[in-house]
Amino acid sequence: MTHDNKRQTQMNLPLCQTPPTELPQDKQRELAAALADLLWSAAVANDPSAVKPAGDKS
Repeated sequence: MTHDNKRQTQMNLPLCQTPPTELPQDKQRELAAALADLLWSAAVANDPSAVKPAGDKS
């Protein structure tokens, strides 16, 4: 019998009522790019086979 020893991580963030923050347009783009990068990195970390290195010929 084999066991999957891979740890499952879960982050619990407290939910609270905070007013929306107004960001300048350039900061919104910077934040969106950083979020996209984080999401991409998380997806690749969970399934590295889904991404081929640039320049690979299939």
